[in-house]
Amino acid sequence: MISILDLGTSKISAALASNANNKLKVLEFCTVKSEGFQNGTIVDLSLASKSIRNCISELESKSQQKIKNLYVSFSDEKIIGNETTGHSTGNEREIVIKDMKQAMKSSTEYLVPENIDLLYPVFKDFVIDGKEGIADPRGMRGVRLQAKTHLIYCSKNMKNNIKQCVEDRNSLKIQKYFFSQLGAADCTLSNDQKNLGVCLIDIGAGTTDISVYKSGKIIFSKVFDRGGEYLTDRIAFHLEIPTHKAEEMKLKHGTALENQASNEILKVGNLNDGIQKEISRRNLAKVIETHLSLLFRECLRIVQDGGFDEKIPAGFVFTGGTSNLEGIQDLGKEIMQKNVKIGIPEYNIPEISESLLKPQYSSFVGMLNFCVKEENKHFKFNSSEGMIDQIRGWLGLEM
Repeated sequence: MISILDLGTSKISAALASNANNKLKVLEFCTVKSEGFQNGTIVDLSLASKSIRNCISELESKSQQKIKNLYVSFSDEKIIGNETTGHSTGNEREIVIKDMKQAMKSSTEYLVPENIDLLYPVFKDFVIDGKEGIADPRGMRGVRLQAKTHLIYCSKNMKNNIKQCVEDRNSLKIQKYFFSQLGAADCTLSNDQKNLGVCLIDIGAGTTDISVYKSGKIIFSKVFDRGGEYLTDRIAFHLEIPTHKAEEMKLKHGTALENQASNEILKVGNLNDGIQKEISRRNLAKVIETHLSLLFRECLRIVQDGGFDEKIPAGFVFTGGTSNLEGIQDLGKEIMQKNVKIGIPEYNIPEISESLLKPQYSSFVGMLNFCVKEENKHFKFNSSEGMIDQIRGWLGLEM
């Protein structure tokens, strides 16, 4: 049995899955409203702990199973990714495990500030004397062996806060932490897209996660602190209505393009002063388009500043709950000037309910398969385990 807990700004999801005969099947899942989170970050330990407790309790009730160990995925505005290269140099020789171990270890020894922690290392491939793209160099000859790795870091405080909420306050054991975007990529991007070059933009409630894939590998990852709640706040401010009413209007009547919206008059009732307010759907769309455009331009700037805009001929894939917004694909094409697709869970997915095949569940569904692959590796990246175990995990080798 495998248990997954996905922590988000607006919702917390959990699932219990089986992997009998290498066939992954979701037995039960649940989603609850999250409290105590802001922009992906825990801001209230008590509320966050209670939300986690509610989610796990519901899962246990549905499955009639006691949850003890789980994998935790999350996104945080301080998550960053770095491309690194490790080295192992000597006389010309036949490459052995020891050389691979040295190069891989070297690739993870990246100097970072004390307030961030390694979340997950994505090992990519090896290079021998300048020849790239080598998956397994054992037995090959060369002088200089390099290991290329994409390191994903997170806030040390965030990791500690999650541990407090899950382990200290709810008596559960975290098996491993993951960046939720890796799960979203696993189920929304095809191998062809990853090989050609594609940018995945996961627009959650509190954060927007950006990752770029090329030649089948992740080459860039970044998170910034704007998402669907940012749009809700702007609607509330400009239309002068309460935040919960703004969220309701966004979900029921929102569209990303003003010129596609009708002049239908929407009535907002139960305001603080007891007066019903009338707002045109076109004005609602104008606010959404203005601020969603700002969010997209920030994504585009990040991609361009990194020099990745010419490396993504497959264009952009939007996923996450905000991707359900009417007209968002057309607005994306207009601003990005590239192909834009709405990503739903469709690759490497387990046997699940159709209700989960939606953009808002991409990271959650993808993480199920991702965690199974991790469990099959029998690998945990920490200082207490030897590099031989790490190599076995990364390469899937039996040694």
